[in-house]
Amino acid sequence: MAVNTRLSAQEIACILEHCESAVLIHDPVFDELVDGALARLAAPPIRIRAGEGDGGA
Repeated sequence: MAVNTRLSAQEIACILEHCESAVLIHDPVFDELVDGALARLAAPPIRIRAGEGDGGA
């Protein structure tokens, strides 16, 4: 499911916890926001960084 990047890290953490997400795929430009969200979870999902923000790697 898509998550609104204008939400706070706390709000994103609540969404990820509620939907019992197993994997989170995000553009590296959102590293700081994702770091904050995952830090709030007891069992964070697998994290995959992909997109234009990765410098094309």
